[in-house]
Amino acid sequence: MRASRRGPLSHQAGRYQDDGSSDYLQWWYFDAEFENGYHMMAIMLPHTFGRIESDGNGPDPAITLTITDPDYRNHHSRKFYPGELSGDPDRMRVTFGQNRMEYRDGRYRLLIRQEGIGCELEFLPQLPPWPPLPGRGGYMTSPLLWLNRTAWSKGRYFHYASLVPRGRVEGKLFLPGGDVDVKGQGYHEQGRTNTALQSMFTYWYWTRFYLGDWTFIFPVAESTRRTLHAKMRALLIYYKEEPVADIFDVSGIFLKHRIHDYREHTGCGRRVPRKATFRARWPGLRFRADMDLFHERVSFRYQPFTSTPPLQPFWCQHLMRVRVDMRWKGRPINLEGTGVFETMLTSAR
Repeated sequence: MRASRRGPLSHQAGRYQDDGSSDYLQWWYFDAEFENGYHMMAIMLPHTFGRIESDGNGPDPAITLTITDPDYRNHHSRKFYPGELSGDPDRMRVTFGQNRMEYRDGRYRLLIRQEGIGCELEFLPQLPPWPPLPGRGGYMTSPLLWLNRTAWSKGRYFHYASLVPRGRVEGKLFLPGGDVDVKGQGYHEQGRTNTALQSMFTYWYWTRFYLGDWTFIFPVAESTRRTLHAKMRALLIYYKEEPVADIFDVSGIFLKHRIHDYREHTGCGRRVPRKATFRARWPGLRFRADMDLFHERVSFRYQPFTSTPPLQPFWCQHLMRVRVDMRWKGRPINLEGTGVFETMLTSAR
């Protein structure tokens, strides 16, 4: 494992630190799957993508929350909080109106109540933070042919880290039919950048699944035409608390992915993945995961422009069925279950 990179990153690395840049973006993302069949996903944005208000205060903060019940019905809310954001630069705490996220006593506490639904959850980390990108503490450096160096000028950065690759989650979900007690497994990441995403990516795919005692996280991105559509892939695998793989690869030698089938998404007029395969070859490890994206739980256009380009940036997330066939330390391992697949499409070519 890349302990030298992971070492500087702590659970308090994601404090609210707006640098004042017009392109500044910071996000807190949570998802969880519960033993009673419920799922939740929340994105907390101190600065909403491209939403500029005329009062001069900049982009409104927002929370997107989706709770999926055992019958795969989505309960969805997306609410903006103009003038109701409070961030604490000395510790990891941010409030949106009466909603809040904070890190205290080794746990992440999340409280959201908006538009008839909500959650009150505690995330207890089981695995150490993971910055998948090269550079100390998850701060992006410039792999060959991957970043547009004209956009990547001095002072630009992209910080993305899974602060909780896997954690125990307990609490309540608030739904129109009543409160639901839940416990299960969950994930938390944070990121920040002052570089427009369309200057770096044409697409970003991200998948996370827990299969028994196994944890898998696999992000994939493609750079813009200006940098020859180079690919970036990373992979994290744990068995219980034992690290199995921690790989970053722009060569395509160790990590590969293939989208086998797409579907037309009416919400954005673009194709999004429907079936995918991820592969890894590493000393002592052969890995293949086949994915079928079967239930969309949230989608929206983000970062709108004053003028209308041919393709608006778009983000969506699916629950997926996954089958893993791997060989580790000479023994075959076959797993099946469900997980999460995220698709982000920018307007870049």
